[in-house]
Amino acid sequence: MIKKFVNYMTRKFIDTGIIERDDDEVFAYGLEIITSASINTIFALIIGTVMGRFIESIIFLVSFCIIRQFCGGYHADSNRKCIISFNSIFAISIILGSIIDIEKFSLFFIILTVMNTVSIFVLAPVCHINNPLSNEEYKSNKFKSRLISMFICIVIIIGVQLNLDKYIIYSCLALTWVNLLMIILKISNIIRGKKYEKSSS
Repeated sequence: MIKKFVNYMTRKFIDTGIIERDDDEVFAYGLEIITSASINTIFALIIGTVMGRFIESIIFLVSFCIIRQFCGGYHADSNRKCIISFNSIFAISIILGSIIDIEKFSLFFIILTVMNTVSIFVLAPVCHINNPLSNEEYKSNKFKSRLISMFICIVIIIGVQLNLDKYIIYSCLALTWVNLLMIILKISNIIRGKKYEKSSS
């Protein structure tokens, strides 16, 4: 559905002279990303509103999105899978944030946040083995991922001290998911690399 919409809009923009035909692939790729992200955000906000967690949804989405783009990690291979997987992650996070007694586990979430931050410092950015970043992109993303993860880590620790546990847990969960997606792709890259070495030997 998204592909059809993107292709239709791309043709329209070419026919009206807004973009050149030579730029159709770049435009289509950008529009596809924007459309997919918009659908994910809309669905997430609907889920959060229905569950009575609108503010918490905003906190999760902001925390997740601002660091995810620089850390990399596993991505679904189709828009449908992307929408399903992201909104599943989001729904699980909202449910966990709603049922966990945050005050009893505040120390655990601080430790978890620090562990995730350290992992991001070491691993990020993680991109697909067949789609590596340029040297400049890698350095830029590493710096930004470290800076943002440190900022989120500090906000979470301060939030615990200010008894804002019911809100900061969503930032912690967002950081945890970003870290897990990085680790999943990292392991996948290692497996692919070993398979390639075996097949080429």
